[in-house]
Amino acid sequence: MRLRLGEFLIALGVVGVAVILSQALFAPPIPSGGRALRTPSPSVIAPSVATPSVATPSDQTARHTNAAAGYSFRRPAGWVVSESGTVSELTGPDRDVTVSFGLGSDGGLARSALELTTSIRGTYEDVRVDDPQRETIAGRPAILVGGRAVNDAGVRVRFLAITLRIEDQNYAIAVFVSDASDPVTVLPAVDDIVSSFDAA
Repeated sequence: MRLRLGEFLIALGVVGVAVILSQALFAPPIPSGGRALRTPSPSVIAPSVATPSVATPSDQTARHTNAAAGYSFRRPAGWVVSESGTVSELTGPDRDVTVSFGLGSDGGLARSALELTTSIRGTYEDVRVDDPQRETIAGRPAILVGGRAVNDAGVRVRFLAITLRIEDQNYAIAVFVSDASDPVTVLPAVDDIVSSFDAA
């Protein structure tokens, strides 16, 4: 029997983001009775207009700051950052993981989370999502939506859409992982990236 995402969530101050990520990204498939949505990647993902910047040995472990949007995150060694305005996208060394960051829409957290999910629906096919879950990440309110989809290359992916509020600004974080990815390899890096996110 598949348990819902919320049944596994534990206070992040105790166990970290990895618990949420592991459940949202590597839980068993959503039953066929789950909501199926037509979707694409959120507006925070714009790889077609992003300019890649390859990490150099001296800055592989440094924080990446998006000056246009006022946020930063840690970039693991071997990951490539692409940036387009307020959007930053990290791609893993094997290209099977993408983590995108951007500004969420104005207004309440729930509205911003809905717009992020709707944006994903516009980019991907055969999207199935769990119900939104309200959580606290590093003492800040957040809404998480996990699910599965098919990208434009026909690859099945798992995703976690995170809308996080810091002071009066909403931020959107979207994690996309190939269905074939190994959680033992993927989760530590993604956990480190998402946990390190902060307003600059």
